[in-house]
Amino acid sequence: TADTNVSDVNRNDNGSTTPKDERKGIDIQQAMKILYDRGDACDCVQNNNNNTQTMGQVIDLLSTQDKQQEEERETVSSKQTQIQNELKSMSTMELLKTVMTVQQDRVATYRDFDRQLDMILKQRNNQNNLSTYPTVVTKVTAIFAVLSQTMNAIQSLMTDTKLSKMILQLQHCEKE
Repeated sequence: TADTNVSDVNRNDNGSTTPKDERKGIDIQQAMKILYDRGDACDCVQNNNNNTQTMGQVIDLLSTQDKQQEEERETVSSKQTQIQNELKSMSTMELLKTVMTVQQDRVATYRDFDRQLDMILKQRNNQNNLSTYPTVVTKVTAIFAVLSQTMNAIQSLMTDTKLSKMILQLQHCEKE
């Protein structure tokens, strides 16, 4: 209206105005445009006028989990190389003993995962406890990957085809 003071209105992008009390806060793009249009704005405003949509704080909630997952991948890769080198020097009997050890480790890993999952589910109202689930799964997955790859490496090194087939069958049963 004609009675309205200029400071009591907000000019929208399309040129229309709204009363000041209907505004929801500062529009960063509009504020940067005003500074840019004034001509005495700092270089950062003049040079980055089109980048205002990306301004603001960014909080990466998953960065810790991503780092843990990357560390687990690196650990798996390192262990794989070490295991392959050790397996190549073993006799058939030593390889069979290793198969038994790997199978025992699988059982222990399943039990540990079940125990940790039960703890998480019993305390599901605790947000900190729920946030540990991805870490637990990542760790267990990495362990199973190493165990599976160890079995595959043993199976490929077996000269006895019957033993090789038995290890392959064991691997298939574990997948199910």
